[in-house]
Amino acid sequence: MSSQATYLDEILAAKRAELETVRPENLGAAAIESALAGLGPCRDFWAALSEGHKPRAIAEFKRRSPSEGVLRENADPRHVASLYVAGGAAAISVLTDRHFDGSFEDLRTVRSAVSVPVLCKDFILTRGQILRARREGADAVLLIVAALDSGGMLLYAFAGSHSLGTGQLATVAVLASSFPLVTIALAHLRLRESLRSWQWFGVAAVIGGVAWLSAVFAR
Repeated sequence: MSSQATYLDEILAAKRAELETVRPENLGAAAIESALAGLGPCRDFWAALSEGHKPRAIAEFKRRSPSEGVLRENADPRHVASLYVAGGAAAISVLTDRHFDGSFEDLRTVRSAVSVPVLCKDFILTRGQILRARREGADAVLLIVAALDSGGMLLYAFAGSHSLGTGQLATVAVLASSFPLVTIALAHLRLRESLRSWQWFGVAAVIGGVAWLSAVFAR
């Protein structure tokens, strides 16, 4: 088993243990769905990724990286997200998993600061997590195909989609049932040429994290 797979397995095990304690789907999924009815529409993630030249950039805010550790003490998500959008990001990804010092507070802060769609990047295993992400303001969620071992979860997550991207970390699903899945790439992107090279693979968007954060923090 590769080290990447092992690390993912460790994170998924921790997430399952967390869900056993929190159980968002059992803490009022019906109430959450009722609350969703009062929310405004999602920002159009597909449209954001379809405009202009491809692949489009999804810039990521996260506080910790498995390879780099803590990226910046007291980083301001509002400031970082605003700089990302000013630099041309089509959407913002916010890592909400506690394993990476993430939170839904960061997601809410980012969404209030920008007008582009906001992606909740977490380790989604249950329907309740998707509902909560929407309630917290996410316009999209990241789905890790390798983590979705439940047929029911797959059917729910992929309902209304007309394509399923390939790759372990290559699928984005919008929280509206009519939104198609989008093939994306997660990569260590440090050069403009690296971004352009993904065009040949039919990738709609790429998520950039540590390298882009470092560029923002260097300002």
